[in-house]
Amino acid sequence: MKKLLGLLLLSVIWGLYLNSQNIITPYSRLIINNYSTKHYNHYPLIKSINSDFQNYIPAFITLEDKSNTNLSDLESLGIKIEGRYHNVIASLIPINHFEDASNIKGIKSINIASKARQSNDKARVLSFVDMVLNGTNLPKPYTGKGVVVGM
Repeated sequence: MKKLLGLLLLSVIWGLYLNSQNIITPYSRLIINNYSTKHYNHYPLIKSINSDFQNYIPAFITLEDKSNTNLSDLESLGIKIEGRYHNVIASLIPINHFEDASNIKGIKSINIASKARQSNDKARVLSFVDMVLNGTNLPKPYTGKGVVVGM
């Protein structure tokens, strides 16, 4: 029993180690590996740029903190740099060079962008807006009626 438990623990640690070495996030790997199937072939964020007729996918490339990664290494693979904020690069990566991008020295992770969704229904509950509008535990309800400028 101890051998079985030890083997299980060793395999979990080994799996965590291998996962920590992976630059491409699991979600990104799923999209790229299944791109040719019907389900992922119509991934809504894939863009085709007319100048070179390649399919690009928007992604965030995170560089290591003290990385000296040369952006020309990314551009040599056809990656289009859309913007940069500190060590995060917003980019368009050609689908056929996605794996190659993960081999560039100094890259910490690559994550395919996902479509943003509104979640105002959750924000109203979490910030107690409805309670303020109803005046719950307040001397009166605060509806904003008569407010000229709100700060």
